[in-house]
Amino acid sequence: YMAAPAMTLSKTNDVFEFAVQLRSKGFPLATISQWCTGTNSLKPKDLVNCVKSGELPKILQSETWYRRSIRWYEAAQEKFSDSFLSKKYLITYIIMQYNNAADPVAYCHQIEQALKKLTPAQATEIMEARKIGLKSREQVVVELLEQYLG
Repeated sequence: YMAAPAMTLSKTNDVFEFAVQLRSKGFPLATISQWCTGTNSLKPKDLVNCVKSGELPKILQSETWYRRSIRWYEAAQEKFSDSFLSKKYLITYIIMQYNNAADPVAYCHQIEQALKKLTPAQATEIMEARKIGLKSREQVVVELLEQYLG
């Protein structure tokens, strides 16, 4: 669903190129949408429509969120596998923390630094988290993210 727009669009931007890069690594559209826009609003129909219109979907035209998330992604990529990053755990956690931050601008820097400071053992513990008792894997991952990233 990314290949056709990539071939037919006469003009793209960094957000779209990032989306194509994530897709090439096997990321699902919902996770791509979160990394690229901070929301889960990019849908397959948006990509179909952009093939017809020859223009980027409106949701991908703003680079504001991308400018933040690319730094987080690059920091996270040094610590986590593509397989883990393609799941929504980390980006959903970051979005929730960002949306609730008293100072979102400061949070952007703090989370980037926290990701860079993760030890290999901490990153492995997060990636390999398993269900514990009644807690789902996702709950365990979120608790570890809170513990290590703040």
